[in-house]
Amino acid sequence: MRYQRLFQREPWIDDAVIEGEAEKGREDEFDRSRPRRTSCMLSFSTALGYIIALCLAIYLLYDKQHSQNNHPYIRTPQPPIPGLHPPLKPRTLPITDWPIHPAPLLRQPPSPDVDAEWVRISNVHNLALTSAQVASLGKDPSRTVKVPPTWGLGDDAHLGLVTVLHQTHCLNKLRHAVYYDHYFRKGKGWGRLPPDEERSRYFTHLDHCLHFLLETVTCVADTSITTYNWMENRTLPVADFQANGQCRDFEALVSWHAENNVDAGRPEGEEERLWAALGPKEGDVILPRVAEVPNDFWDERIGPDSDVA
Repeated sequence: MRYQRLFQREPWIDDAVIEGEAEKGREDEFDRSRPRRTSCMLSFSTALGYIIALCLAIYLLYDKQHSQNNHPYIRTPQPPIPGLHPPLKPRTLPITDWPIHPAPLLRQPPSPDVDAEWVRISNVHNLALTSAQVASLGKDPSRTVKVPPTWGLGDDAHLGLVTVLHQTHCLNKLRHAVYYDHYFRKGKGWGRLPPDEERSRYFTHLDHCLHFLLETVTCVADTSITTYNWMENRTLPVADFQANGQCRDFEALVSWHAENNVDAGRPEGEEERLWAALGPKEGDVILPRVAEVPNDFWDERIGPDSDVA
């Protein structure tokens, strides 16, 4: 079975756990027509935005779960792949709202080391799922994208993205927006706003990421409590965000995913060739195209880019 070969490198659970899962699943009909739109304006320079984004990064990365709460949040369906269920371990979340020196790597301003670490923890390469695993998500495998056997993954390989890695990807994009001058004005020669040919895609992607993370946070709805302390040279109480809890072993998940995604171990150039050749085949379900937001939508709300790059 291809699933066994593809996910055999399991660092914390016996291979026998995966036996018998392939026959499970259901094929339900789902309404995909409900539109979800959000339009948010992002400040590129506010320090508050940076603090919120970085605190949210730590919160999402470690999937905080508190031992005193038997039902920490409503869980979405997950396929029976052992690598997606890393063990829990005790952890004190190292979150503060004041400067730290030396700061943790992921809390530092842009640098080659910081950028490399964000890339490592936001690897959005897909997994290959069987039809049974797709059905276990409550989705119809006849409607999902299936890669051809030429990918070397067998004849029942559907693409699937790990949600937490999508979340860290979005946090990284918001981090780029916070440091807009560094990544875009200096890095790409853009002006105050992205150029016309990039503007709609840029803001639409940020809007998607903001909405995606908002939906995640409000779904989790963490009800743990933050206490306060007195601090020298401060007239008001200082929040103590360093909560004690049980966290998933995110590093174990990242390491497992790096070895088991559909592009792992491919020779240089093969990944680009396979993705360039991927497309719908006869009989595949193709959803209606969604119209892009025109540039003047952003010009009306933010103002035209009259600044000089």
